[in-house]
Amino acid sequence: MNDDDEENSSFGMDQLHRDLIIDIMSRLDGCTVASTASTCIDLRDAVEDEQLWRKLCNDTWPSTSKTQLPFHKTGGFKSFYADAFPLIVNRGVPETIHTSSSPWDFISLVDIYYKGHCIFSKVMDAIIEEGIYASCRANNLKRFFDYPFKLNLLDNLTNLPSTAFLDYEERGYKIVGDLRLSWIVFDRRKGKAVNISSWKPRTVHKCNSSEEGYIICFGCIVHVEDGVTTHRLAECVITAKCELMIKQGCIRWEEITLVIKDMDGSHLNGEQSVRVMKQALNCSRSVNHDVVELAYQQFCKQKIQLKLKDEKEESLANLFCATIAIASLLGICYACATLL
Repeated sequence: MNDDDEENSSFGMDQLHRDLIIDIMSRLDGCTVASTASTCIDLRDAVEDEQLWRKLCNDTWPSTSKTQLPFHKTGGFKSFYADAFPLIVNRGVPETIHTSSSPWDFISLVDIYYKGHCIFSKVMDAIIEEGIYASCRANNLKRFFDYPFKLNLLDNLTNLPSTAFLDYEERGYKIVGDLRLSWIVFDRRKGKAVNISSWKPRTVHKCNSSEEGYIICFGCIVHVEDGVTTHRLAECVITAKCELMIKQGCIRWEEITLVIKDMDGSHLNGEQSVRVMKQALNCSRSVNHDVVELAYQQFCKQKIQLKLKDEKEESLANLFCATIAIASLLGICYACATLL
């Protein structure tokens, strides 16, 4: 491009109204919008518009339009998009976090998609029930910290939500395999966000209790500091249980839960889970889902190796105990024979 062409291009962009530029850019994805900032001054100024990023976030995650997020001075929706769009990748060890967190600090924003269309959206303002009185709050907090952590997104089982199919030609595994889930954890105190989902299902299983019932699992792996888990790795497991109501042409959601496990499969309690969520805010992330999936497969191999090691150690321990028992029995028999 020569100088005249560059001048004409700049002149043409100057003639566009700022609102029109923002409206055009709002139809792009966030990564493309961010990359346009380096093309010219006008686009760079438009990229800094907060309303542009608000619309991008609302379009990408409808749950963000259902609540007022306390951003404070953290960069607003632009910073939120940069935090929530990439997924956690299981590599590197995040910095140690010394600040404390409360279960009331975290907001969950959950959206489920089918072939690019959002079909379910919900916000939970805390990961623990809010007590009306101070004594209730203290009791709830103690129970939360001591018991295994499990966050149930559908607390009202008498009015389970359902969403219509967008493709009536598909059935069974094909439908649930095309589901995508986003679970964003937002720290209201720090104004930071992280997506703890895997976007695509990790596993899909048929539910035995229902002919068209399925259990779909999503999640991520979080590196944690010493003292949180035995192996410094925690697995966030998101389980969506649904029933495909073929005749009615809709999906009936029966359960959407989040639990956090140690590498050996044991469930973490509330106190450990809060520390994992706090650590997740500082984990490495990537927009390349293939990299995220590869890292998860490596974690699965580590789990298998750990399980085999534990089974081997258990077998050796059992063999040792059996040897001691036999030796003791022989010793008793020998003592009895000597006395007789």
